[in-house]
Amino acid sequence: MIKKVLFIQPPFERTMGYRRYYTHPGLLALAAVVEAGNHKAMVYDADYDVNALSYDADKLMNNYQKYIEILNDINAPIWHEIRAVLEEYNPDVVCVTVLTVTQESAEMVIKIAREYNPNVLVVVGGVHPTLKPEDCLRYADYVIVNEGEKVILDVINECVAKGIVYGKRVMDLDSLPFPAVHALYNIEKYTKRDLSMVISTRGCPNNCAFCCSTEIWKRKVTRKSVDYFVEEMEVLNEKYGIEDFFISDDSFTYDKSWLIDFCEKIEKYKFTWRCLSRLDMINDEMLIRMKRAGCRNIKFGIESGSQRI
Repeated sequence: MIKKVLFIQPPFERTMGYRRYYTHPGLLALAAVVEAGNHKAMVYDADYDVNALSYDADKLMNNYQKYIEILNDINAPIWHEIRAVLEEYNPDVVCVTVLTVTQESAEMVIKIAREYNPNVLVVVGGVHPTLKPEDCLRYADYVIVNEGEKVILDVINECVAKGIVYGKRVMDLDSLPFPAVHALYNIEKYTKRDLSMVISTRGCPNNCAFCCSTEIWKRKVTRKSVDYFVEEMEVLNEKYGIEDFFISDDSFTYDKSWLIDFCEKIEKYKFTWRCLSRLDMINDEMLIRMKRAGCRNIKFGIESGSQRI
């Protein structure tokens, strides 16, 4: 039986008037697997509003009360929008990604989905379900812990018992289909920047004090091959005109040989790109090569104000 699966990013920053950029790579990756399994998939980012404002984190948190007010107002426009999307798509399965800060919003999304269709199958995954799966059992049929690609089809086909389902690590990322960007709801409203985020790794070898990556990935990294990753960027360029990319790996420069190979192969496309790194995982040689290959910005996570540390 072919099922219609709706992946939802619940509203959070949008409720505070914030303009959040980029799509959700995890939902797009899962949607691609669902489509490859001969089901239908749509990805609806309820936290995206192209007309909202962009401002700093301090101002965002100052508006947190707006989020609370909307959570307590069932007639707020965002909840009407979610109902309308559910009515339009009429899914058999609703999959919601959950962060700790979005758990209440996710619960509201699920409540609306079940009011529309009491028989809808509800699946949750993401950071919070991975770290605190028991928290999610009260509002979901299935709670996927860790990566979901190897279990998502069994879950939506109800081939496994309801409750907590433990995903298996995808060791060969090249075996996965490219993210289903085409499955985005109202894709025409997304800017090129919003569609430009790509990721070559899962996990990070570091143990930064401010990051939960260690808890999720256990400092073990899997990575796409250079050829696969370059092809993914090439496809985004051909289909959506993307020429400037945000590479969102936790530590893009951790493997020097991979990085140099990437730079050699991406240079001919004349793309520009940005990435994340650590100060102890980069050197002058790498910086020169990256700049020549189109890198225009690197963001570093700072753990301490001490030069000695």
